[in-house]
Amino acid sequence: MKSGMHRGHLLARQLGGDGEDRRNLVPLYARVNTPEMRDIETEIAGRIQGNETILYSVIPDYGSGGNVPTSLTLTAVGNKGYRLNYPLIDQP
Repeated sequence: MKSGMHRGHLLARQLGGDGEDRRNLVPLYARVNTPEMRDIETEIAGRIQGNETILYSVIPDYGSGGNVPTSLTLTAVGNKGYRLNYPLIDQP
């Protein structure tokens, strides 16, 4: 993996994701993984701890190919009104 990149989890450990399952990992630039994704995942984890049921998805977009996504779309819908549709551009 290139310098300045992280092994990004599509489903974070704090949300039940497996950090060793390669299907759950994508290369991400450090800035995107921490703090951007981490902050959103922490917010969602707090909602879940507050007894809100959340349907959450992260969809990587690989643009014209390659093995590093050019962007991610994070979507979450909660049963108590929480809504998130957040595009992240994967750039250094």
